[in-house]
Amino acid sequence: MLNYGNLNDVEFEYLCQDIMSKKLGVPMRRFASGKDGGIDLADSTHNPKIIVQVKHYIKTDINGLIRSLQKEIDKVKKIKSIQYYICCSKELSAKKINEIYTIFLDYMDSDKSVITINEIDEFLTDKENIDVLRKHYKLWISSTNILQDLNNNDIFIDCESLLSSSSKDEKYFVQTDAYNQALRCLSKYKTLFLIGDPGVGKTVTSKMLILYYAAKGYRVRYTTDVTNLASLKRSLVQDRNAKEIILLDDCFGQAYFEMKLSQGTELLSLIRFVNASKNKVLILNSRVTIFQEARKKTPEIVSSLENKEFKVQMINMSAISDLEKAKILYNHMYFRTKDEKYFQVIKASKNYLKIIKHKNYNPRIIEFVSNPNKYKDITESKYFDFIIQSLDNPHMVWNNEYEDRIQIVDRCLLMTLYSLTNTIASYELTEKCFIKRLKNMSGIDSTINQFECSLTRLQESFIKIIDDNGHKKLSMVNPSVNDYLKSKLEGNPLELNNILKSAGTITQYIRLNANEKISDLFKTGDILELIFESEFEKNRYITEFIVNNSITNISYKNNIYYYLEYFENDIAYEEKANILIRLFNKEIFYFYGLDKFLLNLEIFGDILSGFEFKDLPLIFLTCYHYFEGVEGFITMCEEIVDNAIYFCCDSVDATLFDVNIGLWLDENENIYIEEGNEKYIYETIKEIENYIKNIVINEIAEILNELPSNLGVWFKNTLCHHVNVEGVEDMVTAYIKDDYDREDDCYYYEPSSDHDIDLIFNR
Repeated sequence: MLNYGNLNDVEFEYLCQDIMSKKLGVPMRRFASGKDGGIDLADSTHNPKIIVQVKHYIKTDINGLIRSLQKEIDKVKKIKSIQYYICCSKELSAKKINEIYTIFLDYMDSDKSVITINEIDEFLTDKENIDVLRKHYKLWISSTNILQDLNNNDIFIDCESLLSSSSKDEKYFVQTDAYNQALRCLSKYKTLFLIGDPGVGKTVTSKMLILYYAAKGYRVRYTTDVTNLASLKRSLVQDRNAKEIILLDDCFGQAYFEMKLSQGTELLSLIRFVNASKNKVLILNSRVTIFQEARKKTPEIVSSLENKEFKVQMINMSAISDLEKAKILYNHMYFRTKDEKYFQVIKASKNYLKIIKHKNYNPRIIEFVSNPNKYKDITESKYFDFIIQSLDNPHMVWNNEYEDRIQIVDRCLLMTLYSLTNTIASYELTEKCFIKRLKNMSGIDSTINQFECSLTRLQESFIKIIDDNGHKKLSMVNPSVNDYLKSKLEGNPLELNNILKSAGTITQYIRLNANEKISDLFKTGDILELIFESEFEKNRYITEFIVNNSITNISYKNNIYYYLEYFENDIAYEEKANILIRLFNKEIFYFYGLDKFLLNLEIFGDILSGFEFKDLPLIFLTCYHYFEGVEGFITMCEEIVDNAIYFCCDSVDATLFDVNIGLWLDENENIYIEEGNEKYIYETIKEIENYIKNIVINEIAEILNELPSNLGVWFKNTLCHHVNVEGVEDMVTAYIKDDYDREDDCYYYEPSSDHDIDLIFNR
């Protein structure tokens, strides 16, 4: 049976409206309580002939349902309707159905007019009614069992932090017009960019879109690291036909501003690849302020997203209708409010209108003020004032809690977790770093487990525990906590120093931009005592820092040797080449005795075979004089270069090249638009393929020509292999497939009346 407990009473009423409209073949209308004589749904405003009473009584026993229905009979007598129906969200025995039918005997054709949850479930699971089920996301997604498969790594890849609370998010999620439009955009154009202010629902909407596609058999790939898109794309290319949805979360965040221009073009290459692939879809999201900052920093990249070639649809999610604001407020209050008195305060004197129409209304603030942990010390008479104060001063949402309501050790735990991650961190690692922090503090009671006690106090209000395949991990309850802690730390050098003084992992130094402190760690040797993600990452980081800063300290000799021994494990190709080149710096090379690795032809040959052709000439240029007179070196180099050129030419990805398909097609006055002109399209594809082939051949020749003559002679007989270009046909087909209709900031909504909102709150 579908999970009807995820619907609030208003959502259940909407569901029954759609079911009964289809069942009876008559459009049903909803009415507000108190002004309709007890009508929930009817076929007409005046002189209705059909009336439907809706009872969402999941938490109420059957006798309570019967008592409630008995109160309706006098209202029904006044209306004198011809047909009367009851829809309820409970399973009823034949005896109870007959008891209800007896009450309304004069207004029902038969006991079939009493529609229980079993009939509703049977109706929705009928394939003929899939349109009704899909319209109600919370029910449809629960029918797919995808929430039970969240730990299936074949479906969800690196998504622990994103999908950790999906079951709870699903309940609080409101299916807005923006969500529906996002589905349409992805279906038609494959690439969607969600922008908006913090807290408007970008991440939760992205999450629900992902679940929608996962339920349809798509594998999910997720990342917040746009500096490594080349690696992501390589994994996608391995299986071009696999159905996959990719989410670049906060794609214009801090990582974006740290990446190089070449990495920026990888974003465009990824979009081209998705557009040219039949079974890939891509979601990007970003805060609107950061997006505007990115537009200034890299205008050529951001403006490219607006070109027809990329077909990126943008939705600004900051635009929310009053009706949707009402649904979000009601939904949070319905599911989160444990004391009905607090809910009644919102309904009294239509206070909900003052909240909904507040200039600072934000779903994240609504989530905050509806959390019982946030108002547990506030009486119901002061609750509405608490909400308005939170809206008046949104920046204070976390401040009162942080400064006045939690203990000093709790603040230390929050700062420790913030210093470790922007997403998720290991439970054990957080505990270790937290304990190290407490050791530097006085007055701490060591007779109790401060970590577990603090975590218990902070759970749900600031921190959530994530189950990652049986491994516990920690995360902030939402990104605004990280934003708040960042602002607290930026203005507090004393706290920053305290965190670094007790830092247990290199991640903390990197996240807090403590570059001078890192240099000091290398000088003292304390870098060796820090925790890294793995032994390989530790030795890679140490080696890279040493070669970039010309450090000569024999203590690090074994770290460099370890890195070279497992060199093939390094997937950061560009940085990897830079490290190798710098290892041939004379001072570094001889000080650390690297001839053991780098002058051994077998070992060095294995190292070189892991590089792409474009990296090899510069490596040779740097190291060749070390090998003068070494037998077999030139032959080895010729073979490696020849193999690298072969792989470079064997499968050339067309999406890596800046090809304006529109210009190629427009050269012949848009002949491609004419139906059936496949010959022209074929010729255009071949022209573009030849264009890319020439680029590849010229780039290879140019790289070889840049080598000094005494090196270039090695490769003078190297064959330029046949260049095989892939993906052009898909790119051209994707370009001309549909008429392009950019829907930039395309989320528009019809103004809603207060009456529409009253229909929600006046139950």
